[in-house]
Amino acid sequence: MNHYKKIIVYTSVLPLILTLMITSSSAARSSRTIRNQKADNAVNHRLGIGMTYHKAHSDFESLPFGDGDLSYGLSYEYHEGIGYWLLGVDLTPSIGDNDLIDHVVTPRLALIIKDRIYRAGVGVLKSYISDKGNLIDDTDVYYQFNFGISVPLASQLCFDINSLYSFEKWRDINFEVSDIEFNVIVNYLF
Repeated sequence: MNHYKKIIVYTSVLPLILTLMITSSSAARSSRTIRNQKADNAVNHRLGIGMTYHKAHSDFESLPFGDGDLSYGLSYEYHEGIGYWLLGVDLTPSIGDNDLIDHVVTPRLALIIKDRIYRAGVGVLKSYISDKGNLIDDTDVYYQFNFGISVPLASQLCFDINSLYSFEKWRDINFEVSDIEFNVIVNYLF
């Protein structure tokens, strides 16, 4: 009789133990998912320093940049949910062989959508062209597509690599692969 009691106890306790194990495992996964969603949706800020490699644009002639010109920039990002606002300014200290232009300052505002490491968005820019400290020209407001990735380097650092395509008017986008510019940014998260 003792043997039958053990079998009954084991057969009734075993499903209970399995149910508790599955439930606790499921609850732990659910808890991690909620924490990850909260982390993904948490507002965070980033300060960045970067560099842009410019190309002479085949269709957008009022841009002052030529092949190989470099801009150095500072940026601030405000992240919330699946996207973020990027506010930045670039300084191009010299423009290729052009002796008339001393430097170009380009402020930018962009809305970027993010998914894990991938980024895509559009920005609004305006370039101010100076000669020895005097503003000699500026561009009309123009737009820029931004596609890239953001790779974490440490708990508070990440490295962004972007491809950029500038255009003048939405109805006149004349995409040429040779017009794609590249940008790298090191961001500090806080």
